[in-house]
Amino acid sequence: MCFSKSLMLVLILGTLQSIWAAEPTDQAATDKYRNDVIAARKEYDQAVANATATYVKSLKTALSEQTQHGDLDAAVITRDKIKWLESQQSAGNIILDKLAGTSWMNTFKVTWEWKKDGSFYRNGVPMQCFPVDARRVAIIYSNNNVQVFVFDENFQTFEQWSKDNKDAPLTTSTRIKLGK
Repeated sequence: MCFSKSLMLVLILGTLQSIWAAEPTDQAATDKYRNDVIAARKEYDQAVANATATYVKSLKTALSEQTQHGDLDAAVITRDKIKWLESQQSAGNIILDKLAGTSWMNTFKVTWEWKKDGSFYRNGVPMQCFPVDARRVAIIYSNNNVQVFVFDENFQTFEQWSKDNKDAPLTTSTRIKLGK
């Protein structure tokens, strides 16, 4: 009877030890999250590029038809849409390149950091960041709250906008570390 209890205890301890050993460390979990976010951003970029290419293709077909039918006002509007979409597609990737290796601090002393590997951190915690256009990125919090950062032309400051702050930005951040 005593031997059975000892054997059972050893088996339970062995099982628990293997479970604890299999659990990811905080660093391993952080690294996995960061890699998942980077992969998600790449998938997002590709999906946006594919959707934009499909839309531009349909707009070019419409532009050709509008031109053939002499609807020049509509053709000019369609041509301008095509130009804007093509410029914004490349601008989304450009903004993340400009932000790579930079750190920022807002008026609430919150730090924002874009790593050179494409990962993004708020006070050292990884977050999701997606380009919107040449001067804006969307930040997605874990509670699905979305904020938009609007950068100045020289990328020295950005305004932080939330859906709850329609008349004025929530806060402003200033660049504290240069990139590349």
